[in-house]
Amino acid sequence: MSRLVVGLAFLTGFLALSVMAMAQAGGGGMDNDMGFLAGLAGHLERAAQALISVLAVLPDVPRDLARVLYAITLSAPSWLAHPALPFLVTAAIAALVLAVPHLLRYFGGATLARWLAAETRFGRTWRLIAFDLAAFALSVAVAAVLVNLVFQRQFLIGKLAVTLVGAAVRWRLSMLVPEILLRPDHPELRLVPTDDARARLAMRVAGAVLALGILFITTVPVLLAGGLGMRQAQAMALVVGTVMAAGGVFGVHRFFAGAHGWRRLLPAAGHTIVLFVWLAWTAGVIMLDFAVYNGLVWSLGIVAATAAADRLLAHAAHPPTAAAERADAGEAEEAPAGHPAPAETTRVHLIISLRRMVLAVAGTVVAVLVARLWLVDILEVVDRAAWARVREAAVTALGVLVAGYLAYEALRVWTRAKFGPHLGEAALPGAGDDEHLAPASRLSSVMPLLQGVFGVMIIAAAVLLALSHLGINITPLIAGAGIFGLAISFGSQALVRDIVSGVFYMADDAFRVGEYIEAGKYKGTVEKIAIRSVRLRHQNGQIHTIPYGQLGAVTNYSRDFSTIKFNLRLARDTDVEKVRKITKKIGQEMLQDPEIGKEFIQQLKMQGVADVQENALVCRFKFTVRPGKPTLVQREALKRLYRAFTDQGVAFASTAVVVQSRGGTPVEMSAAAAMAAGMTATASPAAPEAEAKAS
Repeated sequence: MSRLVVGLAFLTGFLALSVMAMAQAGGGGMDNDMGFLAGLAGHLERAAQALISVLAVLPDVPRDLARVLYAITLSAPSWLAHPALPFLVTAAIAALVLAVPHLLRYFGGATLARWLAAETRFGRTWRLIAFDLAAFALSVAVAAVLVNLVFQRQFLIGKLAVTLVGAAVRWRLSMLVPEILLRPDHPELRLVPTDDARARLAMRVAGAVLALGILFITTVPVLLAGGLGMRQAQAMALVVGTVMAAGGVFGVHRFFAGAHGWRRLLPAAGHTIVLFVWLAWTAGVIMLDFAVYNGLVWSLGIVAATAAADRLLAHAAHPPTAAAERADAGEAEEAPAGHPAPAETTRVHLIISLRRMVLAVAGTVVAVLVARLWLVDILEVVDRAAWARVREAAVTALGVLVAGYLAYEALRVWTRAKFGPHLGEAALPGAGDDEHLAPASRLSSVMPLLQGVFGVMIIAAAVLLALSHLGINITPLIAGAGIFGLAISFGSQALVRDIVSGVFYMADDAFRVGEYIEAGKYKGTVEKIAIRSVRLRHQNGQIHTIPYGQLGAVTNYSRDFSTIKFNLRLARDTDVEKVRKITKKIGQEMLQDPEIGKEFIQQLKMQGVADVQENALVCRFKFTVRPGKPTLVQREALKRLYRAFTDQGVAFASTAVVVQSRGGTPVEMSAAAAMAAGMTATASPAAPEAEAKAS
């Protein structure tokens, strides 16, 4: 879903900007095409001439660079004993800046180690990132203080020293992203799935390539001020760019060596990116126009930062295993399988929504940068004046779309944080649990429906505003939508009836998610409330989807309280007062029970004798509980009553039928039947008469 969001954002932005750019640029047919080709040929010719002139001075670069560095050292003030001393001081300050994290770990000792380790894996990841950011901030402060104390910027040597220390700070900042992703010293916190050897290799290659590029970019202005020629600087830039590209190709090849499946495409993609960056850098160096290179680098930087944020959020939303998280946290007790903690599930859903929002914003920004890069800087389909006119309308339209999507995600985040992760859904009972769960609140039951309605309204408003900013008249669209809606309402009267009936059911608060209801011949737990129907799950597992127009009268079994009455057939000679006292004692014991005592509203009691039958005394019992688990409480009450009556000598009624013999002795029918059967088996031909006398 996240990849789909960023892909749609990128594609929408690029297509919108492309269409608007072409429209604003106007038609020209073959003339425009020929002008574009002629302009491209002219660019290539000028680039070839500039490249030849730059390569011609390449052999003189070492000599000119040495001359410039010597001139810079001679600009040192008189109080310096040796010209090489500023370089030594600069190296010492840069080393101190780079060593700040190690010094913090050394002097922090066990306290810092405990702070970094005494958390779950997710917590350690965030704390380590916070430590890296704090160490970088301290490095910047140390560099600023020492540079201002030691060096004087009016001298070239001071400017060079400041740029070298600044290069160390920039290198430390640029290495934060690969450090967070790879973590060569903390494999358990690594966000990119790879082994330790590849992680260390990637860190070394990235460190070397970035160090070379940052060092050249930061020091070349000082070298130019010291007397280095522009052609010599261009030749150095070509050499530096080629070396960096070679290092990038080597790192990509080694990092993805042995990849399987779809990952075998990653080396080719990495080499292509390195090639494009090298070509953009080379073209910028030759033509002294770095617009294409800057746009490409900024796009890749945003993509890299977004990938890091996405991996971090994915790591937060989907930890490796719940057992590992509990083991990391020091929790010995395991949660039941299939029942994650509600707070944990809510956190996962919130992080997933945040992940989508980050990807949507990043995809839109990259789309704008890429559109400007290709349409204006590379292909020159649109000139800069036309782009300035297009940019305001197109970027505003994209901003409105992204804002609408962010508003929709914010609504989802708020509802999940307010009402829980399973908003509008009735969770299935666990194994061995045949009771209904606690019903949801009225607002949380109808909130999914309201969320869908508000989401459609937000997206529709954002699309209409975006179209209006693109110069499209939206009045016919609104009028057409109204007519279309009216036609649907006339042609779908049953649908309108269902929707209107559902509105009144919701207004009457007839049922909520999680409540057990009966409507006509259907009964079950309300599992979902949709815009035109309600979904019931029967206690046997069947699902009934009933339109609101067919519900009719609704009986709700889950409101306020449930009064349970049941009868027990006791022996006719039972002491009723004794039964009442036993029942009262059991009712008090059940009130004190920690599991079911909280369910009672009125305790178990005996109402009295309900009926006197030939062989039984029917006694009625009653209790009132909350509507969640009435049958569970009834089963527990029956179990305790049976045990107590058995222990106290209270007999239950027998189902045997008693007959009276001629002599007045009560004989059970079963005994009489057995005797009659025996007499029949041994009777002579005159047995019917004897049998008649016996009966």
